[in-house]
Amino acid sequence: MGNIDRLFKEYNITKVEQKQIMDVMDKYRNLIADGVKVSHAQYENDIIAIFGGDIAAARHTPAIEYHFCEYVAKEFMEDRRWEEVFHEVYGSFLKYGGKIE
Repeated sequence: MGNIDRLFKEYNITKVEQKQIMDVMDKYRNLIADGVKVSHAQYENDIIAIFGGDIAAARHTPAIEYHFCEYVAKEFMEDRRWEEVFHEVYGSFLKYGGKIE
């Protein structure tokens, strides 16, 4: 079982929601490839929107919030999928050393 599969199981993510998350990852891969500047806030809003927005997502068990969004990008990267999304969206964060190599 890959990292992302464990995360999806832990957060009770349905197959439909998983597909929608992967669609968001594809969207960001394409934006990055086209040279469009993306932010963690945009990415997190797109993931949270899958669960009905901030209020509905917060009621999910466990709650879907920015940590979950970051975990999704990180776990996909560690599984060698959509690596460029994590690098672009979170790579400048101080906790990741400000850069990822």
